[in-house]
Amino acid sequence: MVHSDSISSGAKICSSQWLHDNLKNTKVFDCSWYLPTMKRDTLKEFNQSRIPGSIFFDIDSIKDHSSNLPHMLPTEAEFNRFMDENGISNDDTIVVYDTYGFQGACRVYWHLEALGHSNVKLLDGGFKEWKSLGMPTVENVPFVKSGSGSTGYKSQINPNVIRSKSQILDAIEHIRANPQNPQTTIIDARPGPRFDGKEPEPRPGLTCGHMPFAINVPFPKLVKTAESGGAKCKSPEELVEIFKSANPKINLENDQIITTCGSGVTAACLYVALKRAGANNIAVYDGSWAEYGSDSTNPIETTK
Repeated sequence: MVHSDSISSGAKICSSQWLHDNLKNTKVFDCSWYLPTMKRDTLKEFNQSRIPGSIFFDIDSIKDHSSNLPHMLPTEAEFNRFMDENGISNDDTIVVYDTYGFQGACRVYWHLEALGHSNVKLLDGGFKEWKSLGMPTVENVPFVKSGSGSTGYKSQINPNVIRSKSQILDAIEHIRANPQNPQTTIIDARPGPRFDGKEPEPRPGLTCGHMPFAINVPFPKLVKTAESGGAKCKSPEELVEIFKSANPKINLENDQIITTCGSGVTAACLYVALKRAGANNIAVYDGSWAEYGSDSTNPIETTK
């Protein structure tokens, strides 16, 4: 029996039961990620316990190695090689999950869409939900790549969902020139004190504050904690209210929305939540504050 997939307003979110019933017909990525200050070894945790058939997707290794910024999108060639090595083809359905439920998995959800793989689903509640329901796991078995490098995977960058620093600066100037009808909204997922410039950034050497005209929607507001302890994305109705409360003038259907955060991870959480809320034109600023805040000449505001 195939249970219905929970899909809402463009954000594809599947239940643990759906994944269990369709496990043989999907590719599964463990996308767990934590700030370096948390000192967690996600690969070690993955080898200790994971969903059967999972492939470890490390955003800190599958990235643009020519950049000194953290986990920037990789080149198409680099990404194609990873997909080939793991036996993934362009028409595979991919389910992404993480141990938290709504963090690293969102980054990889966006990551895949940004590289042209649109058939992606997010596991609702993540690994905690999966385990709490008694679903099968693989325990203490080191991961071995299963692909032969012969799927011929071909990615294609989708520029519509990616923004650079120059595009962010252009967006700020556009908003400044069109205060009554900006048609562009910048949303920052960092905690309020960092957004306000009252607390320092965890990465050294960055200025404090936020981009002019940005609004703050800290990413924990997007989720609710399930009985399993896993984080689940809130309903479309709840998310609409959250974004409207942050900016009553936001037009989710028509505005160009650019998301940002510290290094592009929780900006992707906003990306998924905005899709679920019905937004149609969303892009992630890949460099986020790790790039923007490293240049003191960029326009910055603080909250007094």
